[in-house]
Amino acid sequence: ITGHDNPNIKLLKSLLTTQGRKKNSSFIIEGFKLFHEALNSGSHIECFFYSPSALESREGLFLKDIIEEKTINSCLISNSIMNSLCDTVSPQGLIAIIKKEIAYTEEIDFSNHIWLIAYEIQDPGNLGTIIRTADAAGVKGILLSAGTVDVTNPKVIRATMGSFFHIDLFKIKNIGAFISNSRKK
Repeated sequence: ITGHDNPNIKLLKSLLTTQGRKKNSSFIIEGFKLFHEALNSGSHIECFFYSPSALESREGLFLKDIIEEKTINSCLISNSIMNSLCDTVSPQGLIAIIKKEIAYTEEIDFSNHIWLIAYEIQDPGNLGTIIRTADAAGVKGILLSAGTVDVTNPKVIRATMGSFFHIDLFKIKNIGAFISNSRKK
């Protein structure tokens, strides 16, 4: 793909916005590390896009194997389009669309598990770091308050360094009611 008016490229661009991610119940990941984590977690990878430069990298052999297996839809896109879609300074030439919606919950079975509430975290990097730290500490999941940044924001996903795929994430509409109900149990 070499043109910005291609429907797949338009979809990728829409997933860079909160509205686009909500509308499609999908988000994008960038780079080999997150792609490996998504594969290993069994996440639903709708499609991945790679540039010629990705095939030249050290991880390119792994990517070639996946392309040959054809287990996941893939598209070759030009380096210039890839660079325009990537948020990192030195893109690795790999973007994937992950189909996942973060569900709302009113109730959690805490049964001997540690859960964390992310209350009105605004900075994407901070939320990603919280998710990564919680995963390392053995936290079962994170409950996201209504005022918290979109957890599928590419900066959040990147800051989790793959922990996004190892931890349960739920949204909460009314944090006060949730805490009150949880205390009763």
